[in-house]
Amino acid sequence: PASGCPAVAWVGACVVVEPDPLRPAASALAIFGRAARRAAAGAAGPGTLRVRIVDQLAALDERALGAGVRIA
Repeated sequence: PASGCPAVAWVGACVVVEPDPLRPAASALAIFGRAARRAAAGAAGPGTLRVRIVDQLAALDERALGAGVRIA
């Protein structure tokens, strides 16, 4: 319940840079999922989860992405 709107915004920001939206959409959701998992580890509830997701998106670097992005 805490991550739907931010996920859509993140995907929207990524798909506008490519003519074919599939690859950037999948990448955006994988990145968002990684940030959400990291955020959930320290969230006290849905209110703090929302803020922590934004913080985690800002904090992700190449090393963190490579260590935890999952595409199934």
